[in-house]
Amino acid sequence: MGREKSILLVMLLLITSMLGNPVLSLPNQNDANSGTDAPDDASNAFALSYDTTYTGELGDSLINIDNEEDNHDYYYINVDTVGKLSVSYVVSSILHSSLSTVTIFDSYNTIGAETFWEDDPKMFLVVPIINTGNIMIGVNSYSDYVKYEMKITFTPGTYAQNDANSGGDADKLPLHAISLDTQYSGDIGYGSVTSTGDADTYDYYEIALTSSGYLNILSVLTTDESYKDLSIFVETDSYDTIYSQSLGFYDNSLYLTSPIPEAGTYIIVLDSYSWNSTYTIELSFTSATLPSQNDANTGSDASESLADAPIINLNSTVSGTIGEELIEISDNARDDYDLYKIEELKYGRLNISLRIISSYDSYPALWLKLYNSSDLFEFSIISFYASFSTFFESESVVLMPDNGYYIELYTSDKNITYDVSIEFVEMVQPTSESTTSSPNTSDPTSNTSDETAKNSGTDLQDTTDNVNTNSITFTMMFLTIFSVSYLIRKRRY
Repeated sequence: MGREKSILLVMLLLITSMLGNPVLSLPNQNDANSGTDAPDDASNAFALSYDTTYTGELGDSLINIDNEEDNHDYYYINVDTVGKLSVSYVVSSILHSSLSTVTIFDSYNTIGAETFWEDDPKMFLVVPIINTGNIMIGVNSYSDYVKYEMKITFTPGTYAQNDANSGGDADKLPLHAISLDTQYSGDIGYGSVTSTGDADTYDYYEIALTSSGYLNILSVLTTDESYKDLSIFVETDSYDTIYSQSLGFYDNSLYLTSPIPEAGTYIIVLDSYSWNSTYTIELSFTSATLPSQNDANTGSDASESLADAPIINLNSTVSGTIGEELIEISDNARDDYDLYKIEELKYGRLNISLRIISSYDSYPALWLKLYNSSDLFEFSIISFYASFSTFFESESVVLMPDNGYYIELYTSDKNITYDVSIEFVEMVQPTSESTTSSPNTSDPTSNTSDETAKNSGTDLQDTTDNVNTNSITFTMMFLTIFSVSYLIRKRRY
């Protein structure tokens, strides 16, 4: 009977697992020599010391002190002066595909972070410490298993930058002026700080240009780190974006050419969320007359301004251009919106067709939205787009009388040439009597009855689902007990 009892015990445990969550035990861990698992919340973090190598474990295959998957280990170290905090992190053992992230933060915000990938078992993260006190260190992983070693060092000192020979950080105010055909260098990212002590994720410069033309910018990252991030924006003196471009994931350099609509002062913005990046930047300029536009045969751009929006006649087709390398006449920023107006309409069906004729971009997309004058830019009546996969789309809608409708076009891509066709068929508007009549007018309770039936159907479905679930559970229990009884009887005979 010993074997039968063992089988019965196993089956009973299986039934228990069907009816509730299994009770998991906490494996032996010794995170940072604590004799247990490091807490999974920062409020109970373990204290660490400088210049000591600690080991730890985490991952989906381990259980934390809350009987949950051990995906987080939190520590802290007390810093009593400003300086640079360094964390070396080495993964010594992994199970299956593995990645892990180390995040350093204080009570205000994240100071720095770095992610370990399976093919690179080491990381070294250096962050600036401006606010003294407890600095938190979080180790996170949703991989099966990660065993790591970690060591923290600290170098006291102050921060000094010299972005583009400015003697400090290139802050937004006051803007630091730079010149053409001169190479400058600067620092950006979480490893640097602004003059106010914040993480230095933006650098700002201004450049004076004497005519319209094209501004060329070359920026090179001279530091090698696992996570590279850099975007450059060319903006007007009102901070309206004319052109922008971002660094490719595997690239160290970024080159862009931005149209400049007229003489004036322009702002160059560098944006980076990497940790410790040193860059060079050099600007050159070519004077030129920018290509003209002729949206809807206006001889100009279809302005974003409501007052200047060109009128599209019914049953006609208009052509236009739009895109990042063109200039919007209303604000001298990039031409990412074109706006057209359809004047007063009667009741009828409106069909709108959108076609991409050509594009500088390999994979263009152009969006179209239709608004009426009362809900302008709040709720679109029609919304669709043409893209590189079709180059043509159309939609139709029955419109109520209105004193004006607006068609808005938008793209974030480079120059697109398009046409928009408008077809309108006037219809007889239904009278109020015919509009309000319905097949249910003979039964004033029909709507309520339908709703009641609908709710009843929902309740019935929920009840049916519960019955089905309970039936399945009961059936599994019955089959399990039957199987045990059968095995015992078979053994007995």
